[in-house]
Amino acid sequence: MSGWDELVAAALLGTRRRVVHTEGLPESVRALVPDDEDPATRLLTAAALMAGYRRAGRVPESGGRPLPEAAEDARPVIPAVARRRLDRMLTGDHTDLLGDWLELVRRTDLRLPPERLPVFAELARTRPALRAPFAEVAGARGSWLGALNPEWSYLADHRCDVADVWRHGDTDQRVRWLRETFADDPPAAGEALARDWAGEPAATRVRLLRAVRDVIGEDFLEAALDDRAQEVRALAADILSGRPASAFAARMAERLRALVTVADSTITVRLPTARDDGMVRDGVPAAPARGGQRTAWLRHIVAAAPLSAWEQRPADLAAMPVEGCDPGVLLEAWAAAATRQRDLPWARALLTTDDLTTPETAALVSVLPAAERARTVADLGSARKSADLAELVVALPAPWPVDLGNALLDWLAGHTDHRAVARAAGVIARTVPAECLRHRVAVEPLPPEAPAWRRHLSETLVFRREMAEELR
Repeated sequence: MSGWDELVAAALLGTRRRVVHTEGLPESVRALVPDDEDPATRLLTAAALMAGYRRAGRVPESGGRPLPEAAEDARPVIPAVARRRLDRMLTGDHTDLLGDWLELVRRTDLRLPPERLPVFAELARTRPALRAPFAEVAGARGSWLGALNPEWSYLADHRCDVADVWRHGDTDQRVRWLRETFADDPPAAGEALARDWAGEPAATRVRLLRAVRDVIGEDFLEAALDDRAQEVRALAADILSGRPASAFAARMAERLRALVTVADSTITVRLPTARDDGMVRDGVPAAPARGGQRTAWLRHIVAAAPLSAWEQRPADLAAMPVEGCDPGVLLEAWAAAATRQRDLPWARALLTTDDLTTPETAALVSVLPAAERARTVADLGSARKSADLAELVVALPAPWPVDLGNALLDWLAGHTDHRAVARAAGVIARTVPAECLRHRVAVEPLPPEAPAWRRHLSETLVFRREMAEELR
């Protein structure tokens, strides 16, 4: 044990339990420690002398190079009042709105105070959803910070050449580069992806494929159906299910015609008897699922087949009796197909039925044009219990159109305390567009007996409105 370690041990245990040994100290330090003082004083004196000795004994570094300076940022800094709000949010006040606040800063072309960048960088490191918006707002100075701290590497500039990012960047940077390069130079992006695809881990292949699912070619997806990872194969099949003109969809349509017939206003279903190699390659699941394995195969085929394979009108089909399986199996599969293929007539028809689950209903609402969503949700609300509509609101994908935001705020304004409504109120307060922030529920005084969820709703709407006003 070194002399310094002896002093530390004596300080931790106390001088009554451990003798202060100075034999391990350097001779020049030991000569200055008096022997006649009480043990505690000797310990403190030796520690003070040794601390100075250790500092003075270091050899100064030589040959160091100064850090490169961060690039200039000509954007104006956010106003002082917005800085104060940022400090409140960074210390726990409405931290769930930081992403919205960053988007406001980006739109106004302002920049963050330099001294706030490290704090925000560390917060975004633990909250991946904030990384991309923060990196965009932080700009060149954020890239400078990311180059200095490996834990903030997500900030490093990703608008570089292929060698710097695609080969050496982290997964977040490579995903951003791939998405942006597909938009600017599709052949270069496709070549880079095809060249290195086989060597990527399965989790990375899944992320890369999700990033380009709307622009990647059918040939690449067909090859991905033979990928060694089940997650990649399933994702490729899901993407192809949303392309009704693909060869994959044609194969599913052929399977559908062999299993389902429509005659005399009746749908007759013959469940698959086996899962052949072609079904395996196209992602039809093997494991038994709800309703049995053969039913699961049918549900998957119907959900993946193009809706154009059904010659009858969707409203007529939804009303027909079904023989050979539970009618709910077809409704569920049709809803999945309409959502994947963004088929508006089918979505409208299925939303008139009462047998869909809340997630399926919410997904179908997202297919509707923005002008129809508010009316549809209002119709659903009049036909369902408040708890059911509250569950639907939580599942609705964002962003919401203005009419839908106002309609949901009107719905909340007429409700008293209810647990399900309270949960929906939190989602509505965070998701309604900025044009709804002066709704009457946010500007009218609250009665003294207002429930806690109603107060939180009003407070969040006011907080969001003030955020926007401070950054104008």
